[in-house]
Amino acid sequence: MTKRSLKKASQKDELKNLKKNIIRLEKELALAKSTLEAIVTGKADAVIGPQCPYVIKAKEAEDNIKKLLQEKDVLIKEIHHRVKNNLQIILSLVHLQLGHSPSPETRENLITLQNRIRAMALVHDMFYRTENMSALNLAEYLERMAVHLFNIYRIDESRIKLVSDLEPIQVSINVAIPLGLTVNELVSNSLKHAFNNTSGVISLRLRRLEDDYGQLRVEDDGRGLPETVNWEAPTTLGLEIVRLLAQQIEARIELLPGPGTRFELKFKRFLT
Repeated sequence: MTKRSLKKASQKDELKNLKKNIIRLEKELALAKSTLEAIVTGKADAVIGPQCPYVIKAKEAEDNIKKLLQEKDVLIKEIHHRVKNNLQIILSLVHLQLGHSPSPETRENLITLQNRIRAMALVHDMFYRTENMSALNLAEYLERMAVHLFNIYRIDESRIKLVSDLEPIQVSINVAIPLGLTVNELVSNSLKHAFNNTSGVISLRLRRLEDDYGQLRVEDDGRGLPETVNWEAPTTLGLEIVRLLAQQIEARIELLPGPGTRFELKFKRFLT
């Protein structure tokens, strides 16, 4: 076969393949057009079948996304579980130290430390047990924390009552932990210092505000903060922690007029 005839044969094959590709593309375009028209006119079921290549590809992508999301949730749950377990180990070590500390002041400081660690461990435990890995029920968290503090300090509830008015709202974990630690500090201070063997009430109030904000009030009807305490520049560790935690989540915190001690926080429910 001559070079000329070989060239013609090659051109013929190229033309044949080109025609095949054109026919294939025309079929795909026709299918895409009919599919689009069916979607626009609301008759997609009559045209789009399970073997449609677009449906197959979309289904494969959807299944892959679901698989990745499931794997992500499993990993996040495992992280929360491990963090909670590590915090439990730290709690056990503090508890051992507590048993070897005869000093009342040291024991009180260790109990306060335990409560702060438990506040963080409880968040990770709740995230580990929930299906929603992006947000936490703040009302449930704060209620459980306050009840735990009443139990830790062995409070006679006929003398000091806990009144909770908590609207169920969702917050991210980086908001939940600082708010939990804040409530831990304020409720602990009220239980230890507000009543002096008298009766009283500690109140928690939680509300959802507009624009993804929340409002939290922690109040007692006890004797109030001493006049020597400057809330803007606190000298006690507990109040200093409260002030720093509010800054951490960009919350506005105010000490409201008495009677008693009344703190109000306005905070963003989700932080990036």
